[in-house]
Amino acid sequence: MVSSEREIRLIVRGDDMGLLHSCNLAVMKAFEQGILTCAAIIAAAP
Repeated sequence: MVSSEREIRLIVRGDDMGLLHSCNLAVMKAFEQGILTCAAIIAAAP
């Protein structure tokens, strides 16, 4: 396969899920709309 014929893939990662309610909503919305391919969860800590 020639490099110009290869499929281009994009990884879209949602970071800091669990940090704030607004982050959770944004990550969930992006996932439901098919934008995210992975996400990272952050544990709330003092």
